Amino acid sequence: MRSIRTKRRHAGRPTPAQAAALLAFVLLVAYLAAATSVGNFIAESIVAPIFTALGSAQSEASEEEGSVQAGLALDPAAPEATAQAELSTEGFHCYALQLGAFSNEENAESFAREVQGRPQGGRVYQDGDLFRVFFGIFLTKEEARAEKERLLLSAGIDSSIYEFNIPALSLRVTASASQLDAVLKGFSVLSGLCTELAELADGSAADLAAAAETLAARAEECRSLAGSLSGASGTAGQLSGALLDAAACLEEAGSTARSENKVEFSVALKYTYIVVVCSCAELAGAIAA
Repeated sequence: MRSIRTKRRHAGRPTPAQAAALLAFVLLVAYLAAATSVGNFIAESIVAPIFTALGSAQSEASEEEGSVQAGLALDPAAPEATAQAELSTEGFHCYALQLGAFSNEENAESFAREVQGRPQGGRVYQDGDLFRVFFGIFLTKEEARAEKERLLLSAGIDSSIYEFNIPALSLRVTASASQLDAVLKGFSVLSGLCTELAELADGSAADLAAAAETLAARAEECRSLAGSLSGASGTAGQLSGALLDAAACLEEAGSTARSENKVEFSVALKYTYIVVVCSCAELAGAIAA
């Protein structure tokens, strides 16, 4: 299971040098986006999916490629924050088959419902201004390519391979004392689920009764943490929603495991895997720059 490390400390302010570096970066991106086609590509394909402004959050350049280091102020509607902790998660890399990409969310959801009856299909993922409909999550590009070919031959459905590169996170989380523990544990649970569901979806769930028990425990944990963040807004609210989505899918997968229907269990499990990976990607994209 992927790990998360936390260390509490008193809240601090960014140094003038850090603030100046952030301002210079923002101005540079803004200039490039307005002045050149290269800038447009950067803004649309790199900056926008990864960095979303979150109030007073402070970002630094990472020493590790593919990772994000930032200060994260949660739930701007909450009372003044009284606690701070450091949080670290490992990155996660995988692939999905994209069945379609829409500029209109309703159209994407409608199409997703059409394919949800097929194994692994039907999850909508918002990526900037696009709403992508995914079919399956795969740990290697070779697995994704093989499934792409199988889907085309067996059902006449074409698709493209979408790459998820969820960065490692190193965050200074500032939140109210009542929120902080739930936020830290929430990130930990979602991060760990990526690995745990990958192992289950890979066929290691030979004991369906044991799998059902595991999934039920994870669902209860997700719901409990989401309840601790009930009413929160900002990133804390988004985390709460991701935990509730995961809990609903985990419960359904656990129910199919108890029915001992391996085919239905496989379908539910793979869909749950898509939901959790997409939620982790969306949260990583919402971490401040």
